[in-house]
Amino acid sequence: MDKKGTPNYYAIVPAPVRYAKDLSEFQKLLYAKITALSQKDGFCYASNNYFFWTLWQG
Repeated sequence: MDKKGTPNYYAIVPAPVRYAKDLSEFQKLLYAKITALSQKDGFCYASNNYFFWTLWQG
């Protein structure tokens, strides 16, 4: 966490996901967001509402 208490997680997007022609850029970003959130506890517990506000309304 940084000095403000905001988590500083990063995402690693594997090559098969990054270069997948059948996934949109948004789907790849969502994958990255879920993997980043999974770093803390080993799983992602974020709700659909969380993703809405962080990815669409940001």
